[in-house]
Amino acid sequence: MIELGLKGFLPIIGDRLGMTNLALYERQRELVRAGLLEQSDGRGPGSGVKATPRSISVLVISVLATERLSEVKARSSLAAGAETYAECALTNEKSFLNAVTHIFANPGLARFVDYISVSRTAGRAEIRFTDAAGIERKSEFFGNSAIDPGVSITATLSHALLHEIISDMQKFKILLSDNK
Repeated sequence: MIELGLKGFLPIIGDRLGMTNLALYERQRELVRAGLLEQSDGRGPGSGVKATPRSISVLVISVLATERLSEVKARSSLAAGAETYAECALTNEKSFLNAVTHIFANPGLARFVDYISVSRTAGRAEIRFTDAAGIERKSEFFGNSAIDPGVSITATLSHALLHEIISDMQKFKILLSDNK
């Protein structure tokens, strides 16, 4: 079985995120240059960036972190590298990227997520969720420059959109790929 490349998944996730294939592909290329996405050697089917929970997490975090292609490397690296002081109370992960990847790779866990947000003006991210007892909780992740410079701008991935993306991943058997 040939694994689906991230490029092949861009039209699907692009519709969900309200972005064109070209805009997402250019973002993917910037993320490869930044070292946030791994690209395998070769050409044609089976080469390039694989569509995995981790690569999709990196792409979504990048979309949340910035609109501008020129800021993709810096803002995406800052958000993906943000860490919590202990562990995420939902995923038991320390880094924001690993926590989001864990959520995308585990649909049963994702059902608890209310939203995922990333500050576009500070090195800060958050996963808000409702635990099994019905208590609203959050895990906050901090990078460099965690203080907003006066005006605060935050982008949010809603519960509904998270589940639509996970449903698309399941249709294309992406969850059967590597979990990290």
